[in-house]
Amino acid sequence: MLRLFIYVIFLIHRSDGKSCYVCNSSVDANCLDSFSPHQSPLRPTRCNVVDARFCIKTTGIYGGFVGVNRFCSSFDLGTQCDYVSFPDHDRIYRACVFTCSADQCNRASLLSNSWLSIGPSIALLMSLF
Repeated sequence: MLRLFIYVIFLIHRSDGKSCYVCNSSVDANCLDSFSPHQSPLRPTRCNVVDARFCIKTTGIYGGFVGVNRFCSSFDLGTQCDYVSFPDHDRIYRACVFTCSADQCNRASLLSNSWLSIGPSIALLMSLF
């Protein structure tokens, strides 16, 4: 039982604020649609948004170019995609918004990296019983 208690203590992560990836592909070539945190120079940033509770990743057209924007938000913008067209050309673009609430979860598209790390922890806890 003591072993389980110690393990649970290590799982608890106390944070003084939300931590998200913050970047804009228009000004940072490393702000790709998806990236590996071990191979990218991008690092999570403590949010400076009042009451930040969410990390957001958007993909779409920014200044005439397809791009990615990651930021902190105090609002849940939901998770959805839509097709966008412009009257000056025939192309149709897919624009998406991904909202997540775990720290540093706006790295990938849909699957939060926090689930990738907590999955093995849950499996280990279940094996202890």
